[in-house]
Amino acid sequence: MAIEGDLRFLSHHDTMRAIERAASRAELPLHYSQGFNPRAVYSLICPRPVGVATLDDCLVLALDGSIDTADSLARLNRNCPDGMRFTQATVLEGAKTLHPKRVTYEMALSPSQVTSLTQRLDQLHSQDAWLVSRRAKPRRGRGKGPGQQPPASRDVDIKPMLAKLEIVDNDKLRFVCEAHNEAWARPGEALALLDMTGPEQLAKLTRTRLETDQAEQTKTANHG
Repeated sequence: MAIEGDLRFLSHHDTMRAIERAASRAELPLHYSQGFNPRAVYSLICPRPVGVATLDDCLVLALDGSIDTADSLARLNRNCPDGMRFTQATVLEGAKTLHPKRVTYEMALSPSQVTSLTQRLDQLHSQDAWLVSRRAKPRRGRGKGPGQQPPASRDVDIKPMLAKLEIVDNDKLRFVCEAHNEAWARPGEALALLDMTGPEQLAKLTRTRLETDQAEQTKTANHG
């Protein structure tokens, strides 16, 4: 699925609500959890940062009963908000969980940015480690009240987590994140290496490819 335009500023929670509403309006046979507060069972296997557009997110829906993938894809696209688009539907036979393997991000560059970033990349590729400061997640109930200490920061080497960090086609920044010891580099951290910090820089990024640990299976429908 793709999320572009102003919709890229939705939080993960609001994105999931928009997806559920689209699936419900499309009359897909969603599977619901049991109990007093049943919920549709679905997940995005690699949530995107707020502000980052995506052309290739992976949504997994649990369904009760079989579907026609091409028809379901068309109905989803008729019922989703502007900026959200479902590009492919696949039935995962017997699959329970998918995990991301590799995620590619791209950003368009101006000629002046290409010059400065080329020099910065030359410096980075000569270094043994790419250290970024990462703030630890606060424990529940700590670090938020008056007089409480904020969560500590630590230096993290993200070089093993970036399979590629390069300029392509003379006008585009591309970097590829992958897991290293179950840890991932965050898109904002990759940009920080290049002295491109702040939400306005994240908003220029597009996630162009998401690779999972399971090959696509049969019953696939492509949509324009």
